[in-house]
Amino acid sequence: TRDFRGRAVMIGAAGCILSLCFLTPFFRLFGNSSTNSLLHFVCSMTLYDTMYSFVVILMGSIVTDDHTMSDSDRVQFMASGKAVNLFVGLIVARFGLVVFEMNDMEHFQLFLLVLAIIVCVMFVIAQIMMDDVIGIAAQTNNGSSTST
Repeated sequence: TRDFRGRAVMIGAAGCILSLCFLTPFFRLFGNSSTNSLLHFVCSMTLYDTMYSFVVILMGSIVTDDHTMSDSDRVQFMASGKAVNLFVGLIVARFGLVVFEMNDMEHFQLFLLVLAIIVCVMFVIAQIMMDDVIGIAAQTNNGSSTST
């Protein structure tokens, strides 16, 4: 339970950092020289890929540590998450392609910023929900250990 709590505490912050890393390819801080463009691309992809991997491993380990779920429940939970991610990703991509023009980066960047904020809020909500679950589990364990 202690390991589960330690990992669960990180999900909100890690998700918010991931949503910020998602923005890095679309916002340049330096000029448009080829060296700066290459450096920006490599750094932004490295940041995003690192945080994405960290969050996926973190969420997978949290699900694995949930001893109230059966193995089939875990598989169904992870598979349904992948399906939802694919479906929502396709909808958001289609929306972006239909609404924004190639030369309209400011509105596209605003759209991405709003999207990142929504994702960050969802990770914070997940963090709050996990804190509630951990608190309930701790109360249950404390109650059962004092009665024995």
